[in-house]
Amino acid sequence: MIDQTKVPNTREDWLEMVKLWKESGLTKKVFCREMSIKSSQFSYYCKIYRDQNKSNLNFVEVKAAPSATLSLKLCGQHELAIPSDFDEPTLLRLLSVANKVQ
Repeated sequence: MIDQTKVPNTREDWLEMVKLWKESGLTKKVFCREMSIKSSQFSYYCKIYRDQNKSNLNFVEVKAAPSATLSLKLCGQHELAIPSDFDEPTLLRLLSVANKVQ
């Protein structure tokens, strides 16, 4: 942990200071003023910190959810909710039965 009464000397100290800033919730300008450090120098290490952490990003596959349901109105009286992954032969049989009922 960095002694907050001293200006950071090493790269590791500066990167630790960037972590402290991120956890503080303060703006960069306010943090630099409170820590008595040069904002230009701090910004330089913020960029280094950001660049180092870019390589640590992990990507995950995101699959889109299928649309909820299709809606089919029969003779204006009945509504059939059909999931997007419906079984076609079953739907055709159901429509055939519905057609005979009309």
